[in-house]
Amino acid sequence: MQKETTEPTSVTIHHLKSQKKKASAMLAFSLENNWITVAA
Repeated sequence: MQKETTEPTSVTIHHLKSQKKKASAMLAFSLENNWITVAA
């Protein structure tokens, strides 16, 4: 089953990249919090 897309591929790639950036930022944030908790 093929889904028809109305948006260009570049928009999709950009969206995925920003999602990835957001995810890694949140991961780094939680790791930082964990480290602070461990160090305290």
